[in-house]
Amino acid sequence: MDLDFELGALAAQEDLPAPLVRRLLQHSVARRKAARVRRDLTGEQIEESIALGSGHSLAANPWVPAPVKARLAEHPDPALRYAAAASATDEPPGLLARLADDPDPLVCSFLTMNENLPAELVARLARDPDPDVRKWLPQHCRNVPQAVRRALFTDADPDVRRAAVAFWSPPPDLLPALLADPSTRACAAGHSPPDLARDPDPGVRRAVAARPDLPTALRDRLAQDPDILVRNEIACRADTPPHLREQLSPTLRTQNPGEAFLLGNRSHTCPSPPPAHREPGTGPPRPGRPVATRSLRCRRAPREGTCWRPRRAGGPGTPSVGRSWAAGGTGGRGPADGIVVTVVAALVQDLADHIQVIVR
Repeated sequence: MDLDFELGALAAQEDLPAPLVRRLLQHSVARRKAARVRRDLTGEQIEESIALGSGHSLAANPWVPAPVKARLAEHPDPALRYAAAASATDEPPGLLARLADDPDPLVCSFLTMNENLPAELVARLARDPDPDVRKWLPQHCRNVPQAVRRALFTDADPDVRRAAVAFWSPPPDLLPALLADPSTRACAAGHSPPDLARDPDPGVRRAVAARPDLPTALRDRLAQDPDILVRNEIACRADTPPHLREQLSPTLRTQNPGEAFLLGNRSHTCPSPPPAHREPGTGPPRPGRPVATRSLRCRRAPREGTCWRPRRAGGPGTPSVGRSWAAGGTGGRGPADGIVVTVVAALVQDLADHIQVIVR
């Protein structure tokens, strides 16, 4: 039994007696959980949580009284102000504006995560002198007015423009300029017509390969791309046929650690397996009897939602390609292991049926 987990789960239960909550506050994991989610914390319990170092969790609790939130928003510990900025409501009125005036730019960065931001404060953050604050807006802020989005698409900082194109769809009149901009071209390719499959920038070709509306001819062309990450994008597509994945599998092995890391962050979802094939005369399966859904010879055909652990290239010590599509692998359990277990269970059931017949 994991005591930390159990006490943390207990601290989140409703209608606990106040003495029990007080005792749970003495345990670090339970205290953080209670401070983060409980709605019935008393003033004394709140003060004790702050004194014991769980003010960060309290600042993220939406049920903490507004005066306490205001106090945490002005706490000398910047970490408490970060947590308050990410979750506070504008109670008392003007609290969010005061957080936007904080001299620590990270407070404004965390403020972009707050779902309670009014439109005028979003526009103010989009004009923040710190480009990191402006860069966080596209990633975290959802209800951004179109005028503010246009301002970030045309921001003077290339990282801000790149973040805006990565998380939002640019308006058609800005797309040509974003495609001409080297800092945003790769991201903008995902929003442009899929005619950049021959672009010299591999990042642009990867964006084209990930487009859901990619024509079949371009998909097959990009499957032969010299860049391994472009080929992996094609292998990760849900509409890539199995025979093409099998052709791509040997080409998705690398001894470059950087490429191995990038491949490991991109996985795919396999299509659903076909219905099981049964030999003529075998009849339908018995109720409750497990049936293998794939042939035992199909050692490399993945199931839906399963990404195989790839083989290592070049022997021991070679970096693995992580969770890329590359099939095979000798370590861990893959879909074929489950298939073997299923077939063995079916054979055991057959043997049991025959024994029963003989006994009778």
